[in-house]
Amino acid sequence: MLNYQNTDLLPSTNTHQQVKLSYWIDIHHATNNTPFYQLFGQICQQHQQDKRWVMIMDAKKEDIELLKVSEKIGDTKVLKVNSQQLNISLENIHKLLSAGNCAALILCNTQFSHQQLLKLSQFAQQGKTHCIVINNLT
Repeated sequence: MLNYQNTDLLPSTNTHQQVKLSYWIDIHHATNNTPFYQLFGQICQQHQQDKRWVMIMDAKKEDIELLKVSEKIGDTKVLKVNSQQLNISLENIHKLLSAGNCAALILCNTQFSHQQLLKLSQFAQQGKTHCIVINNLT
C-alpha cells in the first residue's frame, strides 16, 4: 500500500462520499458496505470509449474478479498493479499521470496530503489522465 502523509480531506461520516478536487482528480471515501468493484466498474464504464488503459493500483484480487464478472468489464483495457511488488513512488505516479498512456489511474487505500493531491491533479491534467483515489473509511 502506498502511504504518504495523511490528508485532511477525509470526511467523518460512514457513507460513501466523493470529493472532486479538480476536473482531473476524484477522491472517494467508502465503508466496507461499498464494494470497490462497483466503483471500479463505474469508472471503467466512463472510460470505455477511450482507447487507453484504466490502471488500478493496489486493488484486492477479489474486487478485480468481481469487476470482471458483475460489471461485465473485460480485462483487455484494465491493468492491475500491486505497489508492494513494484517500487512505486510518488514520482513514478507523477510520471505515469503526465505520460497520458492511461485514461484513468485508480489508487486504492492511499493517503496523500492536500499538497500532494494538488500536484497529482497538475500531472493528471498534463497527461489528460483522470486520477481517482479510493479510500476505505474503516
